[in-house]
Amino acid sequence: MPPFLAGLSKALECAVGRDAIQPLPETDLLWKIYGDGYGQARVGAAWSYRQIFSEAEATNVSPMLERLSISLVEETAFLLTKQSEICGAVEVDVSNLLRHWKSVISLDGDSVRIISKDRTQGLLIDFNPDDRNWHYEIAVWGTRWTPQAITALSALP
Repeated sequence: MPPFLAGLSKALECAVGRDAIQPLPETDLLWKIYGDGYGQARVGAAWSYRQIFSEAEATNVSPMLERLSISLVEETAFLLTKQSEICGAVEVDVSNLLRHWKSVISLDGDSVRIISKDRTQGLLIDFNPDDRNWHYEIAVWGTRWTPQAITALSALP
């Protein structure tokens, strides 16, 4: 198993095989669609949610993502990593990925980026360890995932 897949399998606590890797031309298209969706979330387009968490608010991120993982239990998506430009996007179970998001960030460096298998939903978890005011960014877009993210956030104390 290539080192990247071995590391991802360890981070997700489940085997990720070569068959989960998407071809590079498909990955390039996924990056483009992801970028367009994230751009819409950044400007507050309909069916998007974006929140910045300061270092003091960072304790809210894990509970929110745990709740979101329960809501998205039936979803499959493509994980876009820094390695994706070399090996391709990786098909993953969204719920499992959200339960292991910190391990995936540690593996990839600073973020988790996923786009749904049907290419209509997306999510970014961005970690900025050196910025106390912009410690985490969570962005979600799409008609299925956005309401789930808002519900998960509203359940926080």
